[in-house]
Amino acid sequence: MVASLDQRNRLAFLPLADEAAGRLLAAVPEDRRSQCWWFILPDGSPLAGDKGGGLQLLLELPRTRPLGQICRTLRLSSAIDSGDRLLARHRKSLGRFVPDGPALRRYP
Repeated sequence: MVASLDQRNRLAFLPLADEAAGRLLAAVPEDRRSQCWWFILPDGSPLAGDKGGGLQLLLELPRTRPLGQICRTLRLSSAIDSGDRLLARHRKSLGRFVPDGPALRRYP
């Protein structure tokens, strides 16, 4: 059994086509929405995955929070963002490691 990083089920995963995602990303222009993944802050503000979202995700999860705090202290957010953009450029070839089928959907 794999332990979940999101033990408290605080994060939701939504496809961009989902109606709830549309509401959460209403402040983001439609052409920008599909350019990266998005992290919605507790106050409802959208944060682009390649513009600080990666660090915020590390800080949000209890098991990765210490790493996130180190990265924040060392000002490594831009390095995390660069890694995110690198992975995004190779999304198609990395997709073979993701099982086929419907994507996980979880929204509180």
